[in-house]
Amino acid sequence: MRFKKATGRKVVSLATAETVGKVSRFVIDVPQRRIAALVLRKTDKHGEILTWSDVTGFGDDAVTVADVGVLSEADGPMKELSDKDYQLMGKRVLSTRGDDLGEVKDVDFDPSTGLLETIHYPDGSARGDALVGIGTYAAVIDVD
Repeated sequence: MRFKKATGRKVVSLATAETVGKVSRFVIDVPQRRIAALVLRKTDKHGEILTWSDVTGFGDDAVTVADVGVLSEADGPMKELSDKDYQLMGKRVLSTRGDDLGEVKDVDFDPSTGLLETIHYPDGSARGDALVGIGTYAAVIDVD
């Protein structure tokens, strides 16, 4: 699945069958090269962070969670990582050699595990495990 396709997807509580929010952004665990959490919008003050471990399903039509109680506010390290400055989409891509490869256009991920599979940029792509870091200026990938 791709980030662009998943953005805006409804998040539904299995306990109430109600929409508890919509996917806005993805928080990346760089060392694990996987999604650590989803940042939601339109959550009716239940919190905007949904950790990946609390996702019960990530389907073509909705993301499911056990209950709205799994949502939380961003705090500690999650507050910084969930900030727009650390998002992968649209971020400048630099190779470990220092070459500017353009901006991240999309990211493929495994909807069952959250593992990053492919990072797409204008003139190519890199495996998800090539991600070295995400900072305020750029995402760095190892293209060797």
